[in-house]
Amino acid sequence: MNILMVNEKGWFFGGVEQLVNDVATGLSERGHRVALLSTEARPQERDALSAPFVATPCLDPEVSIDPWRQRVKAMVEELELEVAYVHRLTSVPAIEAILEHLPVVRYVHDHDLYCPRRHKYFPLTTRICNQPLGVSCVVNGCLLTPNGPWPGLPWLINLPQKRRELQFNLRLPRLCVGSRWMRDMMITNGFSEDQVEVLPPIPKGLEQDVSPMQEEPVVLFVGQVIRGKGVDLLLRALTEVRQPFQALIVGTGNHMQTCIDLARSLNLGGQVSFPGWVSHDRIGDYFRRARAVAVPSRWPEPFGMVGLEAMWASRPVVAFAVGGIPDWLADGESGFAVAEQDWKLYGQALDQLLADPELAKRMGQNGYDLASQNYRFDSQIDRTEAMLQRALQS
Repeated sequence: MNILMVNEKGWFFGGVEQLVNDVATGLSERGHRVALLSTEARPQERDALSAPFVATPCLDPEVSIDPWRQRVKAMVEELELEVAYVHRLTSVPAIEAILEHLPVVRYVHDHDLYCPRRHKYFPLTTRICNQPLGVSCVVNGCLLTPNGPWPGLPWLINLPQKRRELQFNLRLPRLCVGSRWMRDMMITNGFSEDQVEVLPPIPKGLEQDVSPMQEEPVVLFVGQVIRGKGVDLLLRALTEVRQPFQALIVGTGNHMQTCIDLARSLNLGGQVSFPGWVSHDRIGDYFRRARAVAVPSRWPEPFGMVGLEAMWASRPVVAFAVGGIPDWLADGESGFAVAEQDWKLYGQALDQLLADPELAKRMGQNGYDLASQNYRFDSQIDRTEAMLQRALQS
């Protein structure tokens, strides 16, 4: 197949771009030709995606749709493109221009298609929202954002515009998401069961041999230190732990100082450390030190990639059972899935693993076995190939 991959960023920025790069590599290794079309110019300090893409210039359809439309047409003709695989792209006219020439499969990575705030939890109660886009967004104050045109001043999100974007995507014949929870939310928002396929986002390079359990009683968190990731809930949970422990909060974000202050106020200062951002090639050392990996997310994770990293590192996970997490976390087998925001029960689950190294080892091995069976990169490429082939034939 000759495949057009589309993403706003054609450079390494986050998990979406890593996945785009990995999938393009996997497809190219199987003999497919892959071209990339992006909308944002790459900053000088960022590396371009390294997969074997056919190089294309960046165009911004929001500035002018005509050059974008012309470029799409030229690429289709020059490269004999057959199908488009669209990732993060919010511009409706840009997708319409692609649909004029190619069947489109869209991967919906996050909740922004059906949630104005993108977080899918209410700003005041911080409880997860299971409602469709619409009246509930207004009633629960979900249209107010601090990211308006003037820094420091709040702004209202344009709900009718979000509804138009959703209505357009309802016309697409095939979409995929990372978890069953996201699929359910898509169906709640009007998509049919036949339209939406679950395709877990499995990056390349996770697979490894079983890592021996260490003696240190270390609880590890890896991720952005932002409100949605629930580091504050983890800190409260640690006050319920009776066993000796050290907690490592690896990552950075706009909630960092709040969490540092909270750790101090909870008298956890000597047991919790904040190493900050750690490069990808060093993160494995932290997983090897861990007795348990904490995923205390407040928001419903679209999938929860850190869970796969923990499973392939043969470490048990303690997480809130939100979003896509129950897809990969087997409660009582590969760790503990705790009810949303029940931080006391969360702390008790951590305490149990810290008190029983053999239980932690056994659960870690179970997680490794599940990852080996269900979450291999080659299996994702198999399913991606089949999905694009079906789109091409429809």
